[in-house]
Amino acid sequence: MQYKIVGAQALHPRTVEPFVFDEKENRSVRCQTRTDKEGKYEISLIVTPKEAEKVAQKMRDAYAEKAAATHGWPTGDKTWNPEQSVTDLFERDEQSDCLIIKCVQKTYEDPKTKPKHFDHNVMPLPDDYELTTGSKVNVVVRLFVWKFGQKTGITIQPKAILVIEHKERVDGNNYTKEFAGDVTPAGAKAAEQVEHPFAAELAGGAEEKPKAPKDDLDDEIPF
Repeated sequence: MQYKIVGAQALHPRTVEPFVFDEKENRSVRCQTRTDKEGKYEISLIVTPKEAEKVAQKMRDAYAEKAAATHGWPTGDKTWNPEQSVTDLFERDEQSDCLIIKCVQKTYEDPKTKPKHFDHNVMPLPDDYELTTGSKVNVVVRLFVWKFGQKTGITIQPKAILVIEHKERVDGNNYTKEFAGDVTPAGAKAAEQVEHPFAAELAGGAEEKPKAPKDDLDDEIPF
């Protein structure tokens, strides 16, 4: 199931290249390629309580749908609890009454898993565009319901990011310079043509038509 989170503020985005946690350095470091099987893109979103509740309800809906469609879906204390409140699901922002939604997209050894970025005119941004903390964004996410043995859960995967307002970096760090270089695997195929994730914005706010959700990892964004 997919959902568009609106009016969010980006927090600690790592969406230029995938990262992996290095135990020796005790920190996350950039992957050498976008196909690193341990790599992942990350972004946290600061949202209003109202928007957080919408996301929480969509998570409950996605979980119920997956459980109903899967024979032998496990139950018990190792499974995701759909009765969790918004404050159970999301961390509270210390600077406000807002909540923080953490989004993670693993590479799955596929360079096309990198979240797409668009500017406020809904035009594609350069491949090396660096999203910054404090920028205002809308984000299309996939609510990926997973099962591993008797454990279940939901991962919020960022698929496309519309940058409504870019905030200039103020701490002096420059991601692009620090991580310069082409990390796209040689011979990688061009991304497949998919329906535009922000078609509604391009159409001047026309109402979006829902489509049936898909469960495969390469599903198209239904906008």
